[in-house]
Amino acid sequence: MKLKHQQGEPRCWLLIAQLHLANGAKDEALRAAESAQAVAMRMRDLEAEEEANQFIDSATRKKDEPPPEPTAAPAPAPAAAPSAAPSAAPSEGSASKGLDPEQLGKQLMNMVKELTASAEEVELDTAFVDAGMDSLSGVSLVSMLNRDFQVALTPSVVFDYPTVRMLQDYLIQESQG
Repeated sequence: MKLKHQQGEPRCWLLIAQLHLANGAKDEALRAAESAQAVAMRMRDLEAEEEANQFIDSATRKKDEPPPEPTAAPAPAPAAAPSAAPSAAPSEGSASKGLDPEQLGKQLMNMVKELTASAEEVELDTAFVDAGMDSLSGVSLVSMLNRDFQVALTPSVVFDYPTVRMLQDYLIQESQG
């Protein structure tokens, strides 16, 4: 039972880290991310540990320094075949295409549905809060987006773009820009 109550702790630490970083307190952000990493390691939560590692890497990387190349095999281009996780960083040859709006919308709705454990379908214009998302599930959504689309969004994006359609439009615009 104690472990069940601790499952959200690494993500809470990550949220705190992201808030510190957004407020310009990089040292505090790194300390909170290291706490998230330590708790995740203790709990053997590999996903949370990886999120903490990614946060630490991105927070310590210089702004002008490009992100490191992924070590895994590159994902197939979204135009070649439907994919569960299209890349938000299109290849140089397809830079003008960006993300597929329909596929992105479906994937976002599935993510929200998964995070809220709802049996009901999520509509494009339903506010995340009305769909049953709270701040912790908002952080989880952003983590999923960052992982699946290779972007670096902050948790505030779910407040800035509070519906699937608004977030979808934002991600498409960013992928084309």
